[in-house]
Parts: sequence; structure tokens; C-alpha cells
Amino acid sequence: CAHGGLSDPSFSLPEQALTSHSAARGAAFDQPVALKRQAVEHATAGDHSAILRMLSAVTRSPSTAEFQAQLDLPLYDPTDRFVVKYGPQVVAHCFAVSRMLDFESLRIPVGMVDQLVTLPELRGRGYATALLAAAEEQLAEDGAVFALAWTDRVRFFRERGWTCCGRHSFSEASPRDLLAELEVRRDGQPAPRFGRRAPQTSVRLWWHYERSALLRLHKQYFGPRVGAFHRNDESWQWLLARRAFDRIFVALDGPVGDVTEDASDRIVGYAIASGSRVVELVTSPDHPEALPMLLRRICGDAIERDDCAVRIDAPPDHSVHEIVAASGGRHHHCQADRCVAPMLKVLDPQRFVTQLC
Repeated sequence: CAHGGLSDPSFSLPEQALTSHSAARGAAFDQPVALKRQAVEHATAGDHSAILRMLSAVTRSPSTAEFQAQLDLPLYDPTDRFVVKYGPQVVAHCFAVSRMLDFESLRIPVGMVDQLVTLPELRGRGYATALLAAAEEQLAEDGAVFALAWTDRVRFFRERGWTCCGRHSFSEASPRDLLAELEVRRDGQPAPRFGRRAPQTSVRLWWHYERSALLRLHKQYFGPRVGAFHRNDESWQWLLARRAFDRIFVALDGPVGDVTEDASDRIVGYAIASGSRVVELVTSPDHPEALPMLLRRICGDAIERDDCAVRIDAPPDHSVHEIVAASGGRHHHCQADRCVAPMLKVLDPQRFVTQLC
């Protein structure tokens, strides 16, 4: 999971085994020893470097910067990670973290399971099963009513009581075709009445001191929905400091204004982009003109970078999907994207149903 019986021989892997699978395999066959039960244990701060080496060797992710960002998560504790070791070396790992999910006015504690990884030479020995069970038990003790994972190991999770739940929702289109569709829609709009100016909306890059505007718009758009992760100001600070994006565009009600102006109250939409992918697109329902303005800026940037397509992640009922479809693009609403599917396991059915009632 990258995104998302413990009877085993006891031997010490050489240091190069973390980067050389053949070396680890040789060490296993060259050292016949008595069987010894390997325990799943909580990681400590001293295990972080070994965990990163193991993850990088097996999955090529996360990067050092992304791993450090995970350590900076609000309320993060090293014991959120479970490991199996041979001596000082980590050979299997699982990351479990508690989150809050909004169900309209109800806020439900849930758990996230990620980075369930075992060295290839030691797979088939029950380590992943034991780690997953330990993570589920810990999340249940922390109060989570169900656990979520985004994983390409669907069969593995399904055999352990998990089920596919939820779908990916995103649209893809040529930036030139999408820009042409937006221009056609603008030309087809009725002219403003005599003596009235059409409302002016401008787009520019976001400034850091305008974080409150992002929080306000996100809460306004996702607050009434079911299943959105809760974000407070601390979560927004971590997300922005993580820098898992290239740029953030904001739509302003009115002109751009002076660089020293705090225009937080005039921000009516934002788009967070990473390369040619828009990972979040939110606009105020009172300002429908903000969406096409943001899309024009996104398409313009994509054309300058010579991207052949743009991807926009958004809920299935978002109006952007209709615009993309009209431009010849495609809306994907599928359970698996690049073999990765969202999966869920209810940890405390009685408490979950009680909270919903």
C-alpha cells in the first residue's frame, strides 16, 4: 500500500541487503538457524532512517522531503509506525494515522493505513498480515470506527476483511480544446445591460498570508458534504509546508490590486496544481465566473509547458466535469486508477451505526 503467523528464521541481514535483494537472499540461505518468532513492534524515532532506506529500496518512495513531511504531521508520533526487524534492520513496515472525517454536521474519527511494505525476500511469511492486524487494533483503540487505505493490493486487503469503497473522480482534456470551449462559452454570454458593468474577476498566484481564504472556501464547499477529511488551520499549515504542489491560483472578486493588499476577503476561488494536474479546485457558489477564469489560467500554463493534457480532480457532481466533457475530454469515475483503489474496513460497526443514528 503506497500512496496505500509470525514463525520465521532469525538471522541478521547485512547492511547492503536494504539495497541489494540478492544479498539478502544469499544471507537467508547461508545462515540456517533455529526458528524464532518475530514480533511486530512500534517504531521509535531512531528507526526513521532505517524505515526510509527500506521504503526507498522497495517502492522508490517516498522521497526524503516527503518522508520528513510525514514526520511533521500534526500530532505525529513514531509509534504510529509498526515494524518488523531482523537485528537493527527494518524488513517490514506499516504506517497508521488517525484522521477526522466530516459527515455533514457529524465528525467521525477514522484511521489511515499506508506504506504497508515488506522486503521482497521475506514476503509470504505473514509479516504484512501481522502488521495490518496491529495497525487495525491500534486505530480501534484510538477511537477510529473504520480504516481507509489506497492500495494496489486489493486482493490482499479483501482477504483480510476489507472492501472496495469509493471511486476516483477526475477529468482529463487537452488544454487547447478546453480553452477553446471556455472562449465559446464566454462569447455566448449575453451582453450586460446598459449602464451596468459586468462583474470583474481576476486570477493571480496565491500569497501565504491569505491562508484564511483557502480555509474559508474549503469549509464552505466541503462542509455540507459527506466523507471529506476535516481540515483545521493546523492541517492547512502542514499541507502548505509540505509543498506537494507547484502553485496555487486564486480568483479575486475585482482587480488584482497592490502587492501589499490583503485581499483574503475578495478571494472567491482557488486551484492547487501539481504539474499538469489540478489536485483541488474550489469556487464560491456566489461567483460562478470564478471557475472559467481559473480554468483559463490553468490551460494557459499547461500550453506554455507544452503539456498535452490537464487532469482535474474534483467530486463527481462538480461542474468542471461537464465543461471538460463538452470540450471533448473525458470524466473518469472509476474504482481503480493505475491499479490503486480505495478500500475500507469497519473496525467498530456498533459505534459507527450509533454515531450515524
